[in-house]
Amino acid sequence: MVILLTIKMDSSLLACRLPKWIVHQRQVSLLSRFGEEQGLRSLGALLLGGLAPIVLSVVGIMDKNPVVAALVSLVIGCFMGWVLMRWRTKELHSQLVETSDELAKRTKRLDAMQSELDWLHGNIASIEADKSIGKFWCRKAGEAQPSKPQLGRDRTTRFISVLNLKGGVGKTTISSNLATALADQLGFDERVLLVDIDFQGTLSNRVVDVTKRTDFLTSPLVDHDLLTSTRLIQKEPLAAGDFQKMLLPSADSSKIDVICAHERLDQAGTLELIRAVTKRDYEVRFRYLPSLHCGDIYAKYSYVIFDCPPRLTVSCINALAASDGYLIPTKLQDDSIDAIGRTLKWITEITKSNVTSAQPLGLIANEVRMFGGKFMKPYGNTYETLKDQAAAWSATYEQDIAVFDRTISLFKDFGTLEGGQTAYGHIKEAKDEFDQLAQETIKRMNRFVKL
Repeated sequence: MVILLTIKMDSSLLACRLPKWIVHQRQVSLLSRFGEEQGLRSLGALLLGGLAPIVLSVVGIMDKNPVVAALVSLVIGCFMGWVLMRWRTKELHSQLVETSDELAKRTKRLDAMQSELDWLHGNIASIEADKSIGKFWCRKAGEAQPSKPQLGRDRTTRFISVLNLKGGVGKTTISSNLATALADQLGFDERVLLVDIDFQGTLSNRVVDVTKRTDFLTSPLVDHDLLTSTRLIQKEPLAAGDFQKMLLPSADSSKIDVICAHERLDQAGTLELIRAVTKRDYEVRFRYLPSLHCGDIYAKYSYVIFDCPPRLTVSCINALAASDGYLIPTKLQDDSIDAIGRTLKWITEITKSNVTSAQPLGLIANEVRMFGGKFMKPYGNTYETLKDQAAAWSATYEQDIAVFDRTISLFKDFGTLEGGQTAYGHIKEAKDEFDQLAQETIKRMNRFVKL
């Protein structure tokens, strides 16, 4: 992608330089034509001057006074030549002024293109040096960028991102079951919105009835770019009625709405990233803010939960920008715990760039084996290691990064669940654990409320 972008910009610069060379050639051509035409005008003037003796002979002056006739012929020739050259000089001068103005415009455009090319090369060099797109996301956000209203003072809806820059740690399990537990504890008219922003659509498969999901995501009559989470990262803001068309009901709870993900999300995100890399003022990190932080969402939902992909995509950055807090699920394994440090590092960089103000809710140990209320080996030792590591990260990143007291078990019946079924709705032990997790999440979220 980087090579293609470079070739494109270099070609654009060449296309700008070529007209400038052509303008120079036009100037030279005009001057050459001026010289040629001056010679032709002089010759014409001489011919006109040469006609004067013939005219004077006809009227008899030539025979009477040849010297006067010669002088008259010379004066007439010079005057006619001067008139013709003066007229043509003005015309050529006007063309030269127009050509000079065009050259100035081309030069200005060339300078602008050179500036854009230097800026693009800087972006490419930054990406190549970092070996990822992370540094590009961490560029400083402008003061004119939108910001979300304060939680507690301006709204009660709480936005949470569930993320970890590692796959297979249980992000979708936590997102889907926590949302169901929260919805179960809310009041009669309070709801939860689940947003699947991973193009693989695992959350969509997990919580939406299989028949409704299949009809919705495979129908040729449905524009998936407009009716799935792909729509949220598009530049055009949501129009009236667009949001409602994107919602599907959860299979396990009537109090949960779902925005599904489609495989097109990955391609759409890549195109938006290319535009952001190649266009200086093209901002793509704050698309969720006007679409989700609005009165209609605040009036309908108490919680909005984003199930994030295991990498820093356009959608993941937007979710962080829109969120109040984030949860990091992890398995009690060394490679999963190592990924937490990398995730915290990037979130800290993005926070310093004023892209997000989301605070850590904590780390959740997932797929833990317990017996008699105690950890089985080696989970107990690894859990203590995770808590020690969390304390070290808190000091490094100057944030309160704690481990949730409630861990989530590896349920033996989990693999038997079909599409549209969560563990919370079908496994009693899971319901008990996620109820406790929801209560702890609510308590931790209350710390971010501004009174």
